[in-house]
Amino acid sequence: MNNHNSLLHVFCIHSTITAGMARAIIAYEHLQPENVIILSGRGQLFESHLASQIIDLDNHYINQIRITPGRRFWRSRLNIKLFDQQLRQILQEQYFHVYIPHVYSQALQLLITHPDCTGFSYIEEGLASYRTPEDLDKHPQKWAVYSPSQSRIIDRLNTLDRLANGSFYREGCISAYGLNKATFKNFNMPTVVVPFPWTVNAQLKHKYDNSSILVLDCISADFVVSKEEYWTALLYVLQILYHSNFERIFVRFNPMQSSDEQQFLSELMLQNLGDRLQFCDRNEELEAICASAQVSIITLNSSIGIYAYIMQRPVYTFASILSEISAEYAKSYAEILSGLSIELPMRDIRELKS
Repeated sequence: MNNHNSLLHVFCIHSTITAGMARAIIAYEHLQPENVIILSGRGQLFESHLASQIIDLDNHYINQIRITPGRRFWRSRLNIKLFDQQLRQILQEQYFHVYIPHVYSQALQLLITHPDCTGFSYIEEGLASYRTPEDLDKHPQKWAVYSPSQSRIIDRLNTLDRLANGSFYREGCISAYGLNKATFKNFNMPTVVVPFPWTVNAQLKHKYDNSSILVLDCISADFVVSKEEYWTALLYVLQILYHSNFERIFVRFNPMQSSDEQQFLSELMLQNLGDRLQFCDRNEELEAICASAQVSIITLNSSIGIYAYIMQRPVYTFASILSEISAEYAKSYAEILSGLSIELPMRDIRELKS
């Protein structure tokens, strides 16, 4: 990209991988802190010396605007106008280029179609960056109460074509940034491969060397299994870990898990693992831990498995256990694996029993 000093560079981050990608791109493109703005969601932290502003999106107005197309289209247009005004205040009416993990939210779609946005780039965000368009867009958002022809008219009246109707990615990006050549391969995007942003940290090495980390998932309403099914599989995993040779077993909660669920699972794991159980600090990046320490990762199908494998760490999955409990999950998991542009070289956790 040219003329780095003539516009702002806005990064949208919501996870440790997107934060790492922001750091990598800033270094690769030699971006100056005064030209960098970070829009951070899900409580994701970022180094203040790398940016001029770090905006907490979780509690910011621009992330709370919701566009609900209907016959009173002026209401939607007013909300879009307020979004544009708020963003101009944040960016002090400067032109900007935006780096986003996807466009599967109204805020991100409004961001890349803002009048002051000169273009956008995608950044790797985990497993989704290796999946197929067909897999990600199986259930696109629609204005269900209208016919297709009515939807197009209603959409144009309400949003001026600024919302992409639920696609995970949309065409028009200037570039995409990833950690290897397989990133975005299924989307035929012009991908720039950036250096791995994590290096050895002595403190993390001392804390985690020769241990295991159980990475938990957030079972949301759109997940194909119930919490009860997931917990049943997890109980089996805990029994395997109890009989394993791991002296220390760390647990990493998903940031989207509620405090009640974390409390429930903490008690369940304490009952099964006893004093071998420890918890990861939520501010410690799993990717940084894998770069620093000899650890084994246990997960369902989290993208940390990709990055742990790249750093030559053993990765175990309990997908086969959950597949035996839920046929729907088994089908979904097989479909995901079949379309990935990268191999998931995870071993079955039951290997730890032998």
